[in-house]
Amino acid sequence: MHLTTSTTSSLLLLLSPLTSLTSAHPSPTLLPPRACSTLGPNTINILEKGDPTHPHPGQIFNLARGSTGPSTSANDFTSVVSFSYIPSSATGCQLIWQYPGYSYPGIPFATGPATQADVWLVEPPDPTATSTWNGPPRRDQFVATLRFPTERKQGDQPFKTTLWSGTCGRAVGADGGLSLSFLFEYSDWQQGGGSVRFYNTLGGKQGLEPLGFSIVFSC
Repeated sequence: MHLTTSTTSSLLLLLSPLTSLTSAHPSPTLLPPRACSTLGPNTINILEKGDPTHPHPGQIFNLARGSTGPSTSANDFTSVVSFSYIPSSATGCQLIWQYPGYSYPGIPFATGPATQADVWLVEPPDPTATSTWNGPPRRDQFVATLRFPTERKQGDQPFKTTLWSGTCGRAVGADGGLSLSFLFEYSDWQQGGGSVRFYNTLGGKQGLEPLGFSIVFSC
């Protein structure tokens, strides 16, 4: 087929709108993923049945449940884990629980037969650790159960899981940051005693690996 000059010009006029549409919608660009931010607890407040009117803040997490009879037991220690200075712009907060592998010193850090704890989001948060056994924080939402390992075997690998995810708390105090607090206590259905005790750390220093709780946000 022979194309005349006028025919060729007509085809170019027909194709030019299609060319404009194609150039107006370029191929999408993949954006690099954002790095997550991580915060450790600003305080862990141990509530003690034997000292019911005083808080016991620090970085040690402690639960204990003792037998009260042949088939009954009761909690003696609970812990409130609080996070502060979360940026007001933070989104998508997650409560993370992790512990290192078999060879880490101090593993295991729990005894049984009671091994399961209930995890509650409390409201309002308690970043200044004012809660006591007689004045515990208000349970707002049941968020998870957590089993603490009472024995480890050679070859066990580090463990990490998400216990909760949600909005990043509320402003408490004059710094303008957000705060979150969680109450940990042994589940009441367990008949035997048990205990958990460890120093919460994000690792980072020589010889230290992450052990305990952290908040991850803005991923």
